[in-house]
Amino acid sequence: MGAGFSFFSCLDDKMEQRAVAAEALAAEMHHALLLANERATLAEQAAATARRELEATMAKLAAAEATLITNDRPAAPPSRGGALRGGGARVLDIVESTAVAPPASMQATEHGLLERLAAVRQAVAQPRKPDARPADAEAATAALLHAEEEAQAGEVEAWRREREEPEEQEGSLSPTAAAFKTRVRLQRTPVHPRSKQHLQKTREPLMESNRS
Repeated sequence: MGAGFSFFSCLDDKMEQRAVAAEALAAEMHHALLLANERATLAEQAAATARRELEATMAKLAAAEATLITNDRPAAPPSRGGALRGGGARVLDIVESTAVAPPASMQATEHGLLERLAAVRQAVAQPRKPDARPADAEAATAALLHAEEEAQAGEVEAWRREREEPEEQEGSLSPTAAAFKTRVRLQRTPVHPRSKQHLQKTREPLMESNRS
């Protein structure tokens, strides 16, 4: 009888210990659930704050784009890009600190913001160029050079014609005198200073004098 009583008494003690342990475990789980709910609330608040900051940053970016388009500014102050980049970094820091993945819509919005920001930076960094196409510019340059060459050739030809001696009296001269006069005229034919033959014409008398 005593052995049976001690057995049931020991069993009751073990069951009581297990009940106490189960209550402690339930209390810990309840506390963990409260902490999880609190963290979820903080994460929702942080996500809402990040969304508001992201919307404010997008509004600033839209205002900056409108200002650039309206005023046609060639460059923007570097502090603008730094402020926008800092806003995006704060958004990422808040999202990472909460250890909660942002919604897909928020990720898409942030991706679009970064793409628009990169486009604005690239447009601001590049200097403004004329609207003419490169091919049109090359064609215009070639036409201008061709016209200048034709004008130069015409100017040289007119300059030579003005300084050539008249040939009306060559018909009355003897063949020997006409040949001599033609030779003298060819030797004395002036050369335009802009002509390529100017250097050669100026060196010929010097070379002949050296030979003699």
